[in-house]
Amino acid sequence: RSKNSMQEKKIDPELSELAYLLYNCVVPRLEALDIDQEIKDCAIQVSGQLVAYLGDHLSDSDIEKVLRIMKQRLDNEVTRISSLRSITFISQSPLQIDLTSVLADMLTDMTSFLRQQSRLLKQTCLRTLNAVLLSSRSSCILSVALMHPILSELASLVDESDLNLARDALNVAVVVFDQFPESLESINRIVYP
Repeated sequence: RSKNSMQEKKIDPELSELAYLLYNCVVPRLEALDIDQEIKDCAIQVSGQLVAYLGDHLSDSDIEKVLRIMKQRLDNEVTRISSLRSITFISQSPLQIDLTSVLADMLTDMTSFLRQQSRLLKQTCLRTLNAVLLSSRSSCILSVALMHPILSELASLVDESDLNLARDALNVAVVVFDQFPESLESINRIVYP
């Protein structure tokens, strides 16, 4: 979000107060490592929704803090799926939340997740990749070079052993082409065969 758009838009003080009440309740649980799994998952989900719906009422540093914690939760097998779902939600936000600070690392993680055995993880990861790549803010800062490893992993999922995953992988490849038309040669060489 740009500072000009924030200045043009009037900030509702009641919503700002609500945003910070929620933020102050959720973030300590999001940061905690020694709490119940269900509470961790709920904290990840609520913080994603908080940023997606009320991110314009939070400071940039508060949003950065949530995004950094989400990135850390991607590193943990137990919280990975919840984190991917929250990142999807944030990416689809009409507020166009800026993911720049964590985006390259997240893409690297998601590329490695496509190699994992878990079908649910692969499906969730493909949905998240789709949302992140469709995000107008993301497409401005990403490069074709970052797409090459993703395309390689997508190609490994395009086979007849799991047609649903193959469809999802091809959908991501189409989004890569739409966002980065210069990736056509790589798609032809890596995914098409």
